[in-house]
Amino acid sequence: MPTTKWTLPAVLALGLLSACGGGSVDPLTQNAPGADVVAGVEVSTSVVVSEAQRLTASSTNDTSEPAALGSVTLATSDTDEPADI
Repeated sequence: MPTTKWTLPAVLALGLLSACGGGSVDPLTQNAPGADVVAGVEVSTSVVVSEAQRLTASSTNDTSEPAALGSVTLATSDTDEPADI
């Protein structure tokens, strides 16, 4: 199999890209992909409550658009106490 002049640069670029590991999402400050809520809503019910409170406080009227959840699965708990939103 003959190698081309682009084989070595392609292998090096692939190695550099895989070494960087990609970015990580801070679950408390960065939104989940495709959502209007932080990524932490998938991990903790307290984050779900704080996001609901934040969204409610930032809403200026009853006709605003609903928050997009994308493919986010909200955290649930059978032991946490109910919270006021």
